[in-house]
Amino acid sequence: MQRKIQVQKCNPYPMGATVRSDGIQFSIECNPVHTCGLILYPKNGEKEIRIELNQEYRNGTIYSAFFPGLQPEGLHYNYYVDDKILVDPYARKISGNEQFGALPEEIRAEILEDFFDWEEDNLPRIPFEESLFYLLHPRGFTKHTSSNVAGKGTYEGIIEKADYIKELGITGLILMPSYEFLETKKKDSTEHIFYHKGEATLQKGEQAQKHQEKLVNYWGYQMGYYFSPKASYASNPSLAASEFKNMVKRFHQEKIELIMQFFFTPEISPGYLLEVLRFWKLEYHVDGFVLLGERIPQELIIQDALLKDTKLIFQTLPNSFPKRSSHNKRNLAVVRDDFMTVARRLLKGDEDMVASFLDLSRKNPADVAVLNYITSYNGFTLCDLVSYDQKHNDDNGENNRDGNSYNYSWNCGVEGPTRKKTVRELRIKQMKNALVFVLFAQGVPMILAGDEFANSQKGNNNPYCQDNAITWLDWGDVSRNQEIFEFTKRIILLRKQHAILHKQDEFRIMDTLSCGFPDISYHGEEVWRPDTENHSRNIGIMFCGKYAMQNRKEDNFFYVAINMHWIPHQFALPRLPDYLEWIEIENTNEKSGLKRAVELPVKWEDAISVSPRSIQIFMSQIKNKE
Repeated sequence: MQRKIQVQKCNPYPMGATVRSDGIQFSIECNPVHTCGLILYPKNGEKEIRIELNQEYRNGTIYSAFFPGLQPEGLHYNYYVDDKILVDPYARKISGNEQFGALPEEIRAEILEDFFDWEEDNLPRIPFEESLFYLLHPRGFTKHTSSNVAGKGTYEGIIEKADYIKELGITGLILMPSYEFLETKKKDSTEHIFYHKGEATLQKGEQAQKHQEKLVNYWGYQMGYYFSPKASYASNPSLAASEFKNMVKRFHQEKIELIMQFFFTPEISPGYLLEVLRFWKLEYHVDGFVLLGERIPQELIIQDALLKDTKLIFQTLPNSFPKRSSHNKRNLAVVRDDFMTVARRLLKGDEDMVASFLDLSRKNPADVAVLNYITSYNGFTLCDLVSYDQKHNDDNGENNRDGNSYNYSWNCGVEGPTRKKTVRELRIKQMKNALVFVLFAQGVPMILAGDEFANSQKGNNNPYCQDNAITWLDWGDVSRNQEIFEFTKRIILLRKQHAILHKQDEFRIMDTLSCGFPDISYHGEEVWRPDTENHSRNIGIMFCGKYAMQNRKEDNFFYVAINMHWIPHQFALPRLPDYLEWIEIENTNEKSGLKRAVELPVKWEDAISVSPRSIQIFMSQIKNKE
């Protein structure tokens, strides 16, 4: 790179570094009261070059300059404001943090030249009512040696698990933060400076415990370099952008969507945030975003024309969000813990939960979807939910004070691992029950990766700093816990095959078709007489298939008998049209799948007995005419 560099004025947009055919353009936002400029780092190790951008290059609070003849290959750069060095918040590639968990010496922005062939990539555009999400950590998903992939802990490793994810029945992956962030910080140090809204702001390092040399933010819910895929999540960090795109393209080929979680801190400007989302949609073809943090500009994002067909998932929604018109699909959703809390409490047998559970499991508004889950990244895994009464976060180095103390969990009689057969069998049954709760609710199901094969985090309900076997999925559990794995696949397939289990509109608990049956109905020991009093822990739910079409035919009826009491209960099966009969297709008290006719007495009102803490699922079939 030549010492004497030509500099020309140019238009301020786009922000960041833009490669043109005859040079490179740089744009930075800066308060005019400060002195700002560009730092170029020669490839040959020579001294850095600083170019001040004075008022001549200012337009508003944006300083921009074009450098004719400047070559992008291997070019690293930063900005400076007064005596502070700033990394470009629009940088599409970050160097210096390629090894996960290592303390970075110096962070620099790098010019990205990425000529990627999308091969006519088509976005799946799966409606929310047909979606089934799978939440995973890009590193922990395949980092364990048992994953048997070449690219352990990387985007490539996720690609290698594409067949597994497809077999499971997933329609959309939700990735925990996958943009560049500094996961490791020196104890009691200020690591780097971000530049937003025209002011330099400092991101303070969290104080590590006295026995720790560094603190690793394994999850990544912090400020980051939002335009750059995380390099340490790539098998080849220098090619992180291409590897991420390959991952998106591979899953799109399987009709599986890719949705990214983003965590934004309050000081990030609304305009910048919107630019981030637009960029990932256009540049990386992602299908949606889960937007976490404070002061998210919801109305600005919702009204953006480019994002109208992009899944936008918020923690809350403003009262004035736009209603869905008749010609478009829902693209808005909310993710919150109300269903999780009630489902967990019903699962463990708390009183006064039945009525709340029915309301939440039926919730499916026309204008905004709801995500239903019983576990997420923060809190117990499904296996730990039924194995621990208390959190066990000692490895986090905070004397077990961190993490939520109210988990609504139940250890089934023994805290932690046990050899007791009765306890182990009860835990498997409870995990099955939990999956039925999620997959038979009308909202969008979300499963935490590893729950389908009983992954455990050893009772740690807040492993934000654990980059080790606590958070890495042990894929040996697939074979060790085959029963729960096969059950998960069957229930997912059942939901996907029957439209009545994932309707586009909300149930009304009415016979709007005048067919003799409401769309959904509730029952108890007597048909049509549910017991939702505070003492009740059991309920029968019937879905009427006449309210949904499947392969141009009326769908099947389903009856789900839920008994979360510690004693058996009787359930009366509702009478079907004369040409139909009930068959039992699942029983969480059984070790394998079922498909058997229900042997009932002549009087259809006679009840069936459902075992303690069990769920039985019945489906209608046409009677045999012989």
